[in-house]
Amino acid sequence: MRTTVIIACCLAIGATSTGGADPNTEDISCTIAGGTLSEAVSQLASLSGARLRTGPRVSGHRVFLYVQGRSLDEIRREVAADIPGLPGKSVWYRMGESLVLEEDIASYEARERAARTIQQKRYRERAENLARFEAWTASIRDEDDRATRNTKKGLRKYLQIFRALPPRQQKMALHGRPVEVPFGQISSTGQSLVRAEVFNHGRTSSGVQWHGSRDYESVRVAIMPTGPLDRPRLRETLMFGDSGGGLTLLDMLRPPVRHDQDGGYTYHGDRSAEDRARVRGPANRATIPALQRLIAIEDSPGWNIERALLEVSSRSQLPLLGGYDPCFRKRGASPMMIARPCWGRRPEKMPRQVPIWQVLDHIAQEFDLDWDFRRGWIRIRSPRTVLAWGGEVDVSPPTPEELRSLGENSQYGKPVPPLGGAR
Repeated sequence: MRTTVIIACCLAIGATSTGGADPNTEDISCTIAGGTLSEAVSQLASLSGARLRTGPRVSGHRVFLYVQGRSLDEIRREVAADIPGLPGKSVWYRMGESLVLEEDIASYEARERAARTIQQKRYRERAENLARFEAWTASIRDEDDRATRNTKKGLRKYLQIFRALPPRQQKMALHGRPVEVPFGQISSTGQSLVRAEVFNHGRTSSGVQWHGSRDYESVRVAIMPTGPLDRPRLRETLMFGDSGGGLTLLDMLRPPVRHDQDGGYTYHGDRSAEDRARVRGPANRATIPALQRLIAIEDSPGWNIERALLEVSSRSQLPLLGGYDPCFRKRGASPMMIARPCWGRRPEKMPRQVPIWQVLDHIAQEFDLDWDFRRGWIRIRSPRTVLAWGGEVDVSPPTPEELRSLGENSQYGKPVPPLGGAR
């Protein structure tokens, strides 16, 4: 028995092999969560003794690959089938003594088109929603009660500050890129609005006092894209210099759903009712024999997507494959954000024994994923992957700094145990 553990990107890649004469028919078990396809293929090569590598177009794909006792031939076939963007394909071809996995140009171009299409769609949605929101805040009607009038007046100032940013930064924000603009680069009208908004606010941090009446010139306006695929948001924050404080408008693109008499307001949830109600697995999942086995998923602390999927694969004895998504919200200076924060979550307590397909439905709903079942393999799909292709979100595993920010009790990012060890 050979056992190898590779620590990559703060997540564990572990695998074992039973040994055998023919590397292609030898049974292999592996646990890969967040490693690149290049790393995964190198690990398969190390375990089997076969000479395998990846081409440049697929090397950087990050994957989930949980397999227990499957032949290298089967694993290679399923990995190749999982990559391409239709109508393209990916193949293993021989180069010298090595087999190389690569996708064809049609597949590569299909992914590029998909990324451009959704980016353009989200840009239009943001621009149109912002215009509608501006019109709503500007329309003070006779039938508006006091709470609604106060809300409209308060929110309009933030939209006016956004319009006072340089045009290039406005366009970047509408394209889903984080933007941070110092006070000096805002128009004079915007500076007056910022000064008035922060004038009576202050913060003390590490013994340093910040107050808007004197320190307003250190304010930075930060615009951060947030929200799920079907409901993109833009969050605007007037940052109090380096004090860590600030004033925030949670969503520049939609009015709040409730207004308080004192001018406060409440926003809708992250995901629409339509998104929560949609079917995330195959339509016939309740009739697939392999998915009817009853399993239990433990409700353990530090729940994260890697361990949730590992539990399913281990307990069902079904291999699992898909594009990696950490379901982790990038923080602070990180250049991109994922759509919703899933770290530290765990599903609501489930019945002790339920069919595999119901467990997959539950996990997919909790972590905003999709799943399928083909040729005996569970397939995981993240709707955010296409945004990662275009650079709008970051689906790499959390960095050590981000993990430290979660606290010592979080299980996120700790090595995923070998398949079969989650009991």
